[in-house]
Amino acid sequence: TIDSSTFSGNHATNTGGAIRIETDNVEIVNSTISGNSSGYYGGGIYTASDLTLTFVTVTGNTQPHNLGAGLLVKGSTATVSSSIIAGNSRGGDASGMASGTLAADHSVIGFYEIAFVDNGGNVTGVADPGLGALADNGGPTLTMAPASTSPAIDREIGRAHV
Repeated sequence: TIDSSTFSGNHATNTGGAIRIETDNVEIVNSTISGNSSGYYGGGIYTASDLTLTFVTVTGNTQPHNLGAGLLVKGSTATVSSSIIAGNSRGGDASGMASGTLAADHSVIGFYEIAFVDNGGNVTGVADPGLGALADNGGPTLTMAPASTSPAIDREIGRAHV
């Protein structure tokens, strides 16, 4: 379990700019993954095992030409609740996820290339999640405050960390 953490400014030459998960199921809670990059897959997170994200922001991550700038789910399932996975870029577009399955509820989701299970309350196709820069907004880690125009406002999305 990863809890109340910020991953920013990391780079991997291959996969998983901030986090690479090959085995075991991982849960990430109340955390921010932003400003990371990879040379191949998963600029923010690469997972080949089941992953649970709750109150997590994945934005501003990049990789140059392949899949999953923010999150790459390879042959497994990412279960996302009250989170933001949007505003990531790959090779000039805003694609964020690929391969595997994404099951989400009450989340802001960017553009995706993945089997998507909409469990309700989601906003999808979001290019810009309307978040400020990483800053000390109170709490144990750096977070990204939502602008008044953010699609996360007045929703049960990311309330613990944005």
